[in-house]
Amino acid sequence: MKLRTAFVILIAVNLLLASCGTPQPAPQPAVSPLTTKVSPLASPLLPATANVVPFQLDRPILPDATEVRGSGPAGVPIYVADVTFMGEPLGTGTIGADGKFVVKVPPLADGHRIGVALGILDGTRWKPEDFYQQGYYGPDAMQAPQVGFFHDTVMVGK
Repeated sequence: MKLRTAFVILIAVNLLLASCGTPQPAPQPAVSPLTTKVSPLASPLLPATANVVPFQLDRPILPDATEVRGSGPAGVPIYVADVTFMGEPLGTGTIGADGKFVVKVPPLADGHRIGVALGILDGTRWKPEDFYQQGYYGPDAMQAPQVGFFHDTVMVGK
């Protein structure tokens, strides 16, 4: 009787596992700090085009700096955040027609990682998907869990 019970339990477990299908990793939230759209790391990459300009922070960024400079696609709204402090907003701006930006920020703390992400695109000609190509990623692009996707990041310090 015990053998029969064990066999029935084994069959039930196998049926349960089979009904679940192949185990897949749980989808991770991948959102920009300012939008609920899916990030580039969660989407297939699009073919590269000649007009792709990466978002890039100027380096180095020194402690106590009160502005962040960089470059990227002209006219795109951006968001600068303290990645170390869970995406704490530091400032916003728009990349100029020359492809450069300067965003005023509170004095930056040594050893903090800051990042640049897409700003609010509502009312513009762009949508987040327009920037999913890897060519838009700066040298230290990253997905910060529970914070968002940053097209480039840099550690503040000498």
